[in-house]
Amino acid sequence: MTDEINNTVSKSASKIKCLTVIVVSLIFMVSLYGCSVVDSLFNKTSRLESLVESGKYEEALSYYKENRGDISKADATTYFELALDKMYQEYLSGQCEAETIMSYVTDLEKVDSDSLNTYGKSILADVDKIEASRDSFEKAEAAFEDEDYAKAISMYEQVIKDDPHYEEAQNKLTECREAYKEIKIDEAEVYASKNDYINAISSLNDALAVVGNDNELKELIESYQTSFDDLTYVNAASLANEGNYDDAIELLSDNRNYLSDTDKCDETIAGYMDIAAQEMLSSYNFTDLITNNQYQEAFEAIETVQSKYSESALIAETYEETSNEFVEYELAIIDSFIETSDYESALAECVNALNILPNASDLVDKKDYVEERQPIPLTDKFTSATTTDYDVITTLISNSSSGTITDLFGNTY
Repeated sequence: MTDEINNTVSKSASKIKCLTVIVVSLIFMVSLYGCSVVDSLFNKTSRLESLVESGKYEEALSYYKENRGDISKADATTYFELALDKMYQEYLSGQCEAETIMSYVTDLEKVDSDSLNTYGKSILADVDKIEASRDSFEKAEAAFEDEDYAKAISMYEQVIKDDPHYEEAQNKLTECREAYKEIKIDEAEVYASKNDYINAISSLNDALAVVGNDNELKELIESYQTSFDDLTYVNAASLANEGNYDDAIELLSDNRNYLSDTDKCDETIAGYMDIAAQEMLSSYNFTDLITNNQYQEAFEAIETVQSKYSESALIAETYEETSNEFVEYELAIIDSFIETSDYESALAECVNALNILPNASDLVDKKDYVEERQPIPLTDKFTSATTTDYDVITTLISNSSSGTITDLFGNTY
């Protein structure tokens, strides 16, 4: 056993001596002949990889230029893409300037690799975005210091858009949004304390547009909207109760677009308008005018009220009802004249009625009917005793047993 151990130790000592000789020889050759001798012993592609791995990017590129014939373009592309990756990570950590990467990408064009050039451009595109992001961050910081939170938020959002991993910008954005939100909430509370809910809501909407979806802001807006609606309707009702319907209508009309329910607003306005129209008609003793058949005065009263309350449904209904009553009243008078064949009086009544209500179709039809039955005045048609027609008519009358003649419509002459 002792002999075996001695033999093993002896062999190990021999290997150590051999390795020592090799190392010493290599050191001697490097010092005497330079790296070219070492390169002849090691693969040049491995050497390129080693330079890239150790962060000697410029040296790696120079080495490739010198040994282009011994290193495949595919291998060079792989290792220089690795170099770009490493430089990009160093850039992100602040160990490398953007200008350095830009310059290196330009130098890599000499490798004459399309895929490497494409990769280099993609790296530069990312660097450009981050540079823009950092520029926006500086501007955002300045705006934040000036308490211009709306601008700061916009700039921080641009930073994150260009560089989603820019953690500091994300933190600052959150801080900035909270600060801006609190300022706007305080501002809204001041307005609300003065019952100026429109500006209070406007302030909160400004905050919502900048801060984004925020439940607290939405709840406050809803609360102020309810307060505004209630206050507006209460004030309008108070004016109406005092008989100031026009002021109540104006109040609701002016605030219509700010109220949450425009249909309710329109209905309330219509109600006040009808009441105001009714009271105005009453001031003209409208009921008495109808009772006394003073329709011309009644229509004049309606026209006056309608000019002021043109959208009143009540006044429209009143006009229609009055028109129907007037037509019925006039037709009864005209028909009484027709029954006695007094077409002249019937026609005169039609004309007078149409002067009051020109577009009444029933009256127009009745007028046409009466005009068709008007008697022909003979003295207007026959003015000379020598006229043949006159002689004929005279003969007809003379031969009539009663001394009269009757036309087709029953008129006697």
